[in-house]
Amino acid sequence: MESEEGLTISLRKRKSLEDLIKENREAILNDSRLLNHIEDRLDSRRNVISSKQDD
Repeated sequence: MESEEGLTISLRKRKSLEDLIKENREAILNDSRLLNHIEDRLDSRRNVISSKQDD
């Protein structure tokens, strides 16, 4: 690629479509786990708040 500073060369390894799909699937699973964890914590906090209000 040409840039104003001069010639730059990309040394990124080309990835196969299969590798990209695998990485994206893993990222989606990690995001899903994180969202489930966040939802669980929110539910716990809601339960604590509602039990305090019931007192």
